[in-house]
Amino acid sequence: MLLRLIQRKKPCIRQLNFYNMKKLRYNIILAVLALFVSSCEKTDQKNSYCELFSIAFEGQYSEPVFDRDESKITFRIFTDNLEEVIISNLVISDGATSSSPIGGSLNFDNADNSATLIITSESGINTKIYTIYLDNLAPDFIGDWKMATKTNSYNFIVKYCDAGDCSLEKPFDPSAFTNGAAAMDNTISFRLDGFNEEDNLMHGQYTYGPGADGEMGSYEYNHATTSDIYDFNANYGVLFTTGSWELNVITNRITFSNADMSSTLSTYTDYLERKHWIINTGTESIEEILTFWLPVNRAGLLSAQQAWDNYGSDDPELAYIMGGFAIEFNMVREE
Repeated sequence: MLLRLIQRKKPCIRQLNFYNMKKLRYNIILAVLALFVSSCEKTDQKNSYCELFSIAFEGQYSEPVFDRDESKITFRIFTDNLEEVIISNLVISDGATSSSPIGGSLNFDNADNSATLIITSESGINTKIYTIYLDNLAPDFIGDWKMATKTNSYNFIVKYCDAGDCSLEKPFDPSAFTNGAAAMDNTISFRLDGFNEEDNLMHGQYTYGPGADGEMGSYEYNHATTSDIYDFNANYGVLFTTGSWELNVITNRITFSNADMSSTLSTYTDYLERKHWIINTGTESIEEILTFWLPVNRAGLLSAQQAWDNYGSDDPELAYIMGGFAIEFNMVREE
């Protein structure tokens, strides 16, 4: 009896298994379709935003200022290379791309020191153009310079006597020295390394070298009547050929150091109320002229009165040289 009951139920079991298999296949098909639809929806719903939330540059000073209504950004930086300002950080909309990524650079070497950055949404449909303005805090003298000519030439400021008045001052041409004229095409290059905010000091490297003639110039003088040789190189050849510089942004004074930092020389502090250095426009052209003053090394030199008493009658130029107190560098930018 029990055996017959079991035999009768077998077809039901086979029917159940067949039903379950059909249901399983149906569920698998539904799952695959759902995955496909989900994938399509994800593709169709890519992020359409193209916002720039924040940006940072190597060497920047303080945070950039955003004008989101105008899509403009302004930031401050110390740099001597406007052509390649490196992006150090960038936060944009999820999935969006930037025309210049982190580690890339922007070129601000133009009249208004601006560059553009384009953000493209993940969907590729929307873009936004941001105009970025650079405010360069590097001093105006950063760059390459050569000696100016004509009335803005390299010269020495001397004190001299006339009719008993020994407080007079005038420029004195270096060509009066035996090989002084060779210095009149010398060049100087300033490079910026950084800014120490705590000490208010900008700092960098410089090179003072010869111009087209390949000579730095030297400062020996032959007495007009006796032909005695006077060596003034230690007095007038004061600027080191290579080394570092520091600019105190409070006092505006530049200090030059030689390559091993064993000697320093600072810009002259009080010549005709001019302080340390200026950028002005030359009288012969619209070129910018960098002018700075360094002190003559007065060791071994006579006062204007003593020099005039000793040499004024037979060699006035030698008397002028003895009264030197400032070296005036007038430089124009090299192209």
